Amino acid sequence: MKKGSEDRKIAIISTSEVIGIGLVHAIDELAGAKICVVAPEAMDLGILWEREQFDVVLISIEMVERFGQKIKELEPLPRVLVFAPNGHAPRDLECAESCACGYVSLDTPMERLKPFVEFVARCPLRNARYAQCALCPAQTTLGAPELPITSREREVFELISCHQGSQDIAEHLGISVKTVESHRASIKKKLECETNSELIETAAMWRRGIS
Repeated sequence: MKKGSEDRKIAIISTSEVIGIGLVHAIDELAGAKICVVAPEAMDLGILWEREQFDVVLISIEMVERFGQKIKELEPLPRVLVFAPNGHAPRDLECAESCACGYVSLDTPMERLKPFVEFVARCPLRNARYAQCALCPAQTTLGAPELPITSREREVFELISCHQGSQDIAEHLGISVKTVESHRASIKKKLECETNSELIETAAMWRRGIS
């Protein structure tokens, strides 16, 4: 049967069957949405795509590492939502810029989850490569939350999260080591980190999406 104009096929791909079933219950009442499959880890994405031609895929962050490149090659590209227990999207999330529409934390309240999935499912563009996608509200979920630090301190913090030392940061940003140390001290105070080790751990967790 030909799909109606409002119908949207949604695929859920997760390493956890329990989480997959939970997402089904969370979104199965969306108007015009049809859950076409809850794919286990062993599912071949190519076969699944040929069989279902889904419009939206909710995929766990672990499966992005496995299928990220394959998703980019699908034509037409489905709308992609990445989900994980992390509070926000990791900074080095694969396919974030090239194919993902947004990020969903599994801690998201139901009253926010359903409208968000429905919003993405109803998008007419069907391709995260469009220039208009950069203006989509869903894209903001792929970024890390704002921190109470300046833009320059944010640059330093990003590099700290990559385990770069003060000398490397200074060379990367074209500033003195003394200036980097000053920024580090300011960041520690603002983020309430008592030691450099705590600052490095905080930055690393923030990079992984753990607030």
